[in-house]
Amino acid sequence: RIAGGDLAARLPQPSGAHDELASLALAINSMAGELERSRLLEHQFLMSVSHDLRTPLTSIRGYAEAIADGVGGDPQASAAVIVTESQRLERLVADLLDLAKLDARQFGFRMADTRLGEVIGAAVRRIGPEAAAAGLDVRVANDLDPVVHVDADRLTQVVGNLSSNSLKFARSAVWIRTRPLSSPDGRAGVAIDVADDG
Repeated sequence: RIAGGDLAARLPQPSGAHDELASLALAINSMAGELERSRLLEHQFLMSVSHDLRTPLTSIRGYAEAIADGVGGDPQASAAVIVTESQRLERLVADLLDLAKLDARQFGFRMADTRLGEVIGAAVRRIGPEAAAAGLDVRVANDLDPVVHVDADRLTQVVGNLSSNSLKFARSAVWIRTRPLSSPDGRAGVAIDVADDG
């Protein structure tokens, strides 16, 4: 059954004094458990990647269709969003290639000082077409706009994904808010809240 793909199958532990059989059964059950865990992690990874690829593609398509229909407002601003999202896609694909080539276990980060407002703005532009198509408002309450040391692409990706998820449940609006946050060691930080009225 295991060889046929049923990774939930387990061998019964033999009773009695069959030490070698008991050890073999334990080893096979352990192997099946690891294979099952690996399959689950692979499934979760593929779901995450498909979501991360779909979000910029939705944004690119939305802005491109708006330009083609002549309703996109400023074509240069729309084109800038398309270029930014294309670069984000390019980086995601490069990450996937790195994982395939190096069997890496985590993505790298490109840390730099960035204004938080720029990250929030990029995330809002990213979900703009999706929100417009659903007739939803995206409201930003930027209580503070500090310079933060982050990977701007990764943070935009996180805020964009959270916001995109909120769009699925919102009735009329999604809110993105920044607020001060104190860490346990007393250092100042920033919290980013994403909420909806659904």
